[in-house]
Amino acid sequence: MAELKTTLKEAIAKASQEEMLIADQLAHAVLERDPTGTNRLPWPEQVAQQETALLAKQRTVDALKLALSRLPETVQTY
Repeated sequence: MAELKTTLKEAIAKASQEEMLIADQLAHAVLERDPTGTNRLPWPEQVAQQETALLAKQRTVDALKLALSRLPETVQTY
């Protein structure tokens, strides 16, 4: 059981870091449009993709935290 808890905590940490990275990229995309137009996707599509990725990552983090909270005798330190 301890190994499962450790695995879930590691997955939460990794997903949270990925979530922050996506949020940062989204913020940059919104605040600093690429004036050179070198992006492969048009700006609104790029922002929409990043927003979708961020929401998906947030759902992943929430699901992992829920799974961890349902384990018996879990110390919730995430």
